[in-house]
Amino acid sequence: MLLDVDERILDAEDHRPVITLLCMVAEKRHDWRPSLPQAVRMVEFVERLDQAGVRMPVLRQWAEEVVEESAYPSPPDTRGSIRVTLADLEHVVADLEKPAVLVVENQLADGSVVRDIAVALNERRIAEALRRTWLRLHHGGGAPQIVELAADEGKRFVVLPPRVAILLDGDRDGPGQEGLNDNKRADADAVGIRHVHILAYRSMENYVPLTVWECLFPRQRRSIERLRAMPAEQRGYLKKDAYPGKGLPRQLTVADRNLAEDDFRALAPDVVDELRRLFAMIHEIL
Repeated sequence: MLLDVDERILDAEDHRPVITLLCMVAEKRHDWRPSLPQAVRMVEFVERLDQAGVRMPVLRQWAEEVVEESAYPSPPDTRGSIRVTLADLEHVVADLEKPAVLVVENQLADGSVVRDIAVALNERRIAEALRRTWLRLHHGGGAPQIVELAADEGKRFVVLPPRVAILLDGDRDGPGQEGLNDNKRADADAVGIRHVHILAYRSMENYVPLTVWECLFPRQRRSIERLRAMPAEQRGYLKKDAYPGKGLPRQLTVADRNLAEDDFRALAPDVVDELRRLFAMIHEIL
């Protein structure tokens, strides 16, 4: 999350939430770009900790960088910021410590593919968040109860808006058609879940690069070549049983190299742009 921190939190009687907050910033779990005067105060605070025998290497390294960085203009950031004040410090820090949640229809299948796509598209922040469980994948058990499950996850956040997002299959038969999950966006909004991405194509299988299917099912090259020959507007709406293995692979592995953006762009011109929008949504809850 992008933070707007009031430096008067240093006047808190309990320094534990202050230290916790600064550690999350230093580890780049959350973002805060202090002004130069704020940075100086924070550095002085870290130095006092060090003098008191509180050894926090991550804070010491952060302190060495923060003053220099604060002297330069911050790059634009479209995310809304979270205000952190002395009055609500403890509760806000507690909410920031909790992992953000991405609710998917199938945690093992959809979840693992999201991980691999994040790596392939160089979404390092999301890949790191998944590795360190700052972002948690939650099994939705298919679409019927996914909004209810997301709302339940959202109740864990006490003062911040729910740091919860939903990823749903499009479940549509062709371009421009209404999908079975299209009404879930309004349902989610009604229970306070503002971050929902519904796939433009039928399901996550349609976003797996064909080179992955070739690697996993080398004996089915003829059927994969038929898929490759299809126009994107047809292939993107095929059902799961049209693909080798009749289901989503647990990981996107290619024997001789890592996947790259071009592998996804080869599926259809708009696939990478859509995946970027998905990750932009996830960044908003991190």
